Order: sequence, then structure tokens, then C-alpha cells
Amino acid sequence: MKPIRFTYHALDKVSIIREQGFLIDTSVVISVIRNPQGIFPGHSGRYVAQSALDADHVLRVIYEESPTEIVVVTLYPGRRRQYEN
Repeated sequence: MKPIRFTYHALDKVSIIREQGFLIDTSVVISVIRNPQGIFPGHSGRYVAQSALDADHVLRVIYEESPTEIVVVTLYPGRRRQYEN
């Protein structure tokens, strides 16, 4: 299993999202990457892992993957109705 590294920006986003009232930390982000409800292609070869946060929201995690590690670039909550069919 590849190690997961967070950029400074991603760590800041975890704090900001917590301030918005979502109960997340880095372990939640890692769980979304390791066990996503869906993975979608992102821009510039990145990936978007997505899992439900609550009844109304999903957490979307944008990451890059190399042969040796996974790097979390950013993350954000979104409304389920916008991202789920």
C-alpha cells in the first residue's frame, strides 16, 4: 500500500472544512482515498475520490499518484445532488 502525503494546501483545507462544521480529519481523507464510493478522472492526470460525508454532502479528494506515493492536492465538500446520479 502506497503512503499518502498531504500538501500544505490540503492540510489547510482540512482545517477550513472543519471550521465549516464538517467532522473530518486526515484519517477521513485517507479513508476516502483507500475506500472511495467512486473515483473519477481529474485534470492533468489527477484523480478525484469521492465518498458520502452525511445525508446531504460528499467529500471530494483530488490527488496525484506516482509509483511510490499518493499526494493529496486538495479536497472539498460538495452537495450530493450535484455529484451523485
